[in-house]
Amino acid sequence: MIDYGVKNSMQIKFGNIVLLENTQNMGIKILAFYFIIYPIMIIFKEHIKYWYFIFGIPFSMFIFIYVYGKKISRNKFLGVMGIFLIYSLFSLMTGYMDKYIYNWMGMFLILFIYCFPWFILTLVENEWLYFTDIICGKTILMFLTTLILYAHDLIMGVSMNGNMQFSYAAMPVIIFSLYDFFEKKHIYQLIISIILFIMIVLFGSRGPLICIMFFLLLYFMKNRKKQLPIIMILSFTMFVLISNYERIIKVIAIVLDKYSISSRTIYKLMSGTITSNTGRDKIQDIVIQLISQKFLTGIGIGGERIVINKEIYNMTKNMGACYPHNIILEVLVQYGILIGGTLIIWFVAKCIMVYVGNSNKRNALIILISISIVHLMVSSSYLEEPMFFALLGMIMNTSSPHNNQQYTTS
Repeated sequence: MIDYGVKNSMQIKFGNIVLLENTQNMGIKILAFYFIIYPIMIIFKEHIKYWYFIFGIPFSMFIFIYVYGKKISRNKFLGVMGIFLIYSLFSLMTGYMDKYIYNWMGMFLILFIYCFPWFILTLVENEWLYFTDIICGKTILMFLTTLILYAHDLIMGVSMNGNMQFSYAAMPVIIFSLYDFFEKKHIYQLIISIILFIMIVLFGSRGPLICIMFFLLLYFMKNRKKQLPIIMILSFTMFVLISNYERIIKVIAIVLDKYSISSRTIYKLMSGTITSNTGRDKIQDIVIQLISQKFLTGIGIGGERIVINKEIYNMTKNMGACYPHNIILEVLVQYGILIGGTLIIWFVAKCIMVYVGNSNKRNALIILISISIVHLMVSSSYLEEPMFFALLGMIMNTSSPHNNQQYTTS
């Protein structure tokens, strides 16, 4: 039995058992829960093939229960849904119909079960002022689940030299912890961020470090007067580090070698290959060729994956790994230059508008961009990134806090 009442009040009951008492700020709490269990999802990913659905289906059900009856812009919902459906079907007809319909179905289900519900959640969520307070208050739990992931990889013998999965699980925790430290000066948050940052440098990949640096840039650009003392300290620290760069790297390398610790990041810094793209040139060259060949219509959602797999891996690679590793190239190759370029310009413009003009959403925007978009510029695919869809819904949500007096559908 589900009972809906006044705003911010919903109960899920089975007889006399109350499972959910109140939905105040529940949309933000669902986002916080995602970040808490994300490292656990990665553990499941290592052992269970269909882990997307094990977590995606419960999340989707809970999101739909929460948004049921809420006021939602039907035109925005149908517009975004329509674009994804049309280009999904287009890719099926042009590339997947012959031998790869199974791969297409998996991609389609990941998109609409694991990712798209987050767009719906943030499209109706208005309490963005509470975003950082709620989520930053859960960093200790996030820290613990991240350590569980590290212990799992260590026990299972997963290579920690350049471990991307651990790095991208730790990165959001660092960003939330740093934000809370900058705003509220909680020392424990600084300790959490330093521990995980060191672990990424020692065991992880460089992509998450770029995400963290971009977060610091966006945050201090908007809070430069408020955070002037911290900016001065960081500037002085960076000056010292840059001035003694080679000496510091050599000392770190000697210490790590003494304890038989191999750090991919330190190695790349010493060898001068930190900016190398680890073989992604081949993939992106093929994508650029596809863009020039299909500049008008694009190749459909995920259509480039078949071509990449055929031309580079002779169809021996997991299709889910054959993506462009850059969201701009991915959008252009899938939707064409005209529509894809228009979508990119619109998205960037909307983000700038929120960053400059909406103080309620600004902090959430800074964090979600740093976590999702920066990540997608160097790795992963937006088709498998729920927080990209959360960001999309947030920037399309033009409602103001407390403006919905009742649950209606427009």
